[in-house]
Amino acid sequence: MRYSVSLIAFLLVACSGGGGGTVADSPALPDSSNTAPSLSISASALSVDERQSLQIDASATSDPDGDQLTYDLSLNGSAFASVSALAEGPVWTLDTTQVDADEAITATITVSDGTNEVADEISFTVRAFDRTPLSTVWAPTTAAYQVSDNGSAKLSENRFYDGYLILHVLTKSPANTLSVLEFSFFNSLFRDPIEIALNLPASSRDTLLADRTSYATTRPGFAVFSTETNSLNTYKRENQDTVSDGGQLSIPGLCSAGWADITVDPDSITESASLVAGSDSALWAFLNDGAEISTRALSGTFSMSTVLFPTGDFCHPGPRGIYYNPSTRELNAYPVDGISISELPLPAFVSVPLGLSLVDIGSGQAQNRAEFIAMLFAGDAHDDAHQLSILYQASTGLLEQLDIPLPAGVPTSMLVESFDTDHDEVDFGISANLDDDIIIAVPDTPYVYVIRSEYSAEAGLSFAPIEYLETGFDVQEASLFYTDGTERLSLITNDGWTLRLFENTL
Repeated sequence: MRYSVSLIAFLLVACSGGGGGTVADSPALPDSSNTAPSLSISASALSVDERQSLQIDASATSDPDGDQLTYDLSLNGSAFASVSALAEGPVWTLDTTQVDADEAITATITVSDGTNEVADEISFTVRAFDRTPLSTVWAPTTAAYQVSDNGSAKLSENRFYDGYLILHVLTKSPANTLSVLEFSFFNSLFRDPIEIALNLPASSRDTLLADRTSYATTRPGFAVFSTETNSLNTYKRENQDTVSDGGQLSIPGLCSAGWADITVDPDSITESASLVAGSDSALWAFLNDGAEISTRALSGTFSMSTVLFPTGDFCHPGPRGIYYNPSTRELNAYPVDGISISELPLPAFVSVPLGLSLVDIGSGQAQNRAEFIAMLFAGDAHDDAHQLSILYQASTGLLEQLDIPLPAGVPTSMLVESFDTDHDEVDFGISANLDDDIIIAVPDTPYVYVIRSEYSAEAGLSFAPIEYLETGFDVQEASLFYTDGTERLSLITNDGWTLRLFENTL
C-alpha cells in the first residue's frame, strides 16, 4: 500500500538578485505569469522495522507551465534515517538505522520550477524490535571473541570433532589470503586459536569445510570452495599448525560442497572421508585417499567423478543425499553407497508458496530415531512470507508437512542438530535420547529463531513453538558445541566479525 498527500502552493518563495545572495527586506510577490507546481508525495510505507528501507516518491508532482522541476528532501536533522547526498529525486530511498525505541521521522520535500517553490511534509515511524528474549533454553551472551575486522570470518561446516571441543573459522588476512583459526574451549570460554595459513587468495564467497582427510589423521584437514571462482581446494593436516596441498578441482557452476563417508569396498564396508559437491547441473563425488582428492571411479551409483544428472537444485543438496527440485516442488534423495539415505517415503511433494526460494535443507533424528527433514524457504524482501517446512512420517505411515511461518526478516542459514546430553551414551554408542534444535539465522533482525523437536510414544514426533534469542544483527551462521566437560551445550553465532557463545540453561 502507498500513502500520499497532495499540495498546491499558495505562498511561494522568490529571491531577488544582487549582493551575493542578499535577502530582500520584504518578500517579493509571486510571479503572476508563473503557476506554481502541484506537489504530490507518496511513501512505500508509513512504518518500517529498524535498519529497513522505504521510498518517498514525488514523481506524481506536476507543473501547469511545463517547467523543469528540481527537488529536495530533508530529514530535518534526524539521526535515524539517511538518504544519499547524490539523490536528486523525485524518488528517494531512505535507509533507517538501529533504534532503541520507536522513532517518528518527518521528511520535508521541496519542489521548484525555477521561479516558485512548494514544500510539504510526510512522517513515518521506525519501529524498534522487542528485545525481550523469548527463550527457555539459551542464556544471553556468556563469552565473545573478536575474530575479524572486515566481516570475512565464516564458520566451518563441521559442527564438532574429537571431543566436541574444536571450532574452525575461515578468515581473510590484510594481505587478502585465507587462514583457518582453530578454537578450543575451557569452561565455556574461547581459548586463543591456532592459526593455520592456507596461502590461498581470498574471494568474496569462500566457504570452509573441516573434517578428517583420512582415518589416520588425528586432526581435521580442510577444504575451501569458492562459488566465485568455481574452485575446490583441499588441504591435508601435517601437524598442529601446518597443512600441505591436498589437490584442487575446478567445477563449473559449483554452488555447494560437503564431507561424506563413501563406501569404497561394500563387502568389507570400508569407508573413506570424501567430498561431495553440488553444481548447477549435477552432483559430483571425489574420493579422498588421505593425500589428495582422487577422481577414480567409485562403487555403486558413482561413475568416475560425476554423480547423476537428474533435474533438481543441487545448490542445497542437504545431508545424506536429499535434494529438492524447485520446478516440480518435489523432495527426493539420490542413492549413494555409504551415505545412509532417508527412510522417509520419498519422493514427496512440498507445498511452498509461490515466490519463495529454498535457503537450506537439514535433517534430524529425535528420540527413538524419529526422523524429519527441515526445509527453509524465503522471499527476497524483509517482510515477504518466510517459512520453515518440516516433513515427518506420521503414525499412519504417511509423510506429513508442518509449516511454521517466521517473523519478518530474510533468513540466510539454518542449523539442524541432533545431540545427546549424556556423554556416556555418545561415547559408547548406546542408543541415545536425542535432543534436536532447529536454529535459523535472520541477519536483518537481532535474533536467531529456535525450534525444538519433541517425541513421545503416545503422540509421536512434534515440535515446540518458535522461540527467539537476541544475538545481535547480521548473524549469518550458528553452531552447537559442547564447550566444557559438562553435559551442557553452547550455541555459537557468527556475524563475520565476532563469535558469540550462548550457554544452554537446561
